[in-house]
Amino acid sequence: MTIILGILLLIFVVTASYSLYGHFSVPSLVSQLAGLTGLAFAFLKALSNSNLRLYFWFHRIRIWWLSDSVTRWWFGAGFDGDFAPTIIHDLIAHLKDKERFRFDVRIDYSSDREVQAEIDKTLTLKISFDPASLSASGRSHISIISKHLEVSYGHARKKIERQIVPVILALRDFAQPERLHLDSYSRSPRPESVEISRQNLHVTALSTDSFKQLALDFILLSADTKMLAGAKVGA
Repeated sequence: MTIILGILLLIFVVTASYSLYGHFSVPSLVSQLAGLTGLAFAFLKALSNSNLRLYFWFHRIRIWWLSDSVTRWWFGAGFDGDFAPTIIHDLIAHLKDKERFRFDVRIDYSSDREVQAEIDKTLTLKISFDPASLSASGRSHISIISKHLEVSYGHARKKIERQIVPVILALRDFAQPERLHLDSYSRSPRPESVEISRQNLHVTALSTDSFKQLALDFILLSADTKMLAGAKVGA
């Protein structure tokens, strides 16, 4: 299809140029430009569908043009370490201390092993604690899961850089884990990866810096993951 559209585009440019050169008029120029725009757009779309790098470039322009388009996504993190049984209560006290935690916080509910907190009225996190005896890793474990977020492309970068990553870093600095935990949602054996399915993009990282970079590189590109899942990687 890409080759066919390319040939048609070339033929159209040649015939339109010849036609305008021999019989120029404003209505004819407008008509030829309209036809050229439609055919060129179809060719670029087909070309981007067959080349992943070009697809990324094409959708960066689309994101810039349609910056108010909204995507729905969530994130999670896990910490392994030697945490005290009172870690959730200690965390709640930390979140409420405005000198140590700079974001506004409202506690929705809490127990000895779980707390749900609303941060800056836009980010809701459920933080749970599993002691070593109940953790699959054999170490005590803290899980952090966000509720689904609806974020426009135009504000996603700001959301990641100014809220999500700083909050994860603040929680990591408080807990001081021995290591980040590879989440169970990932099917990839690699610690740093982006998995593309028919409905989702799944970013897996073992550091906040890696998460930030992968998220900005992939999540912001397009919501059209069905096409991405079937796309061929260009040379």
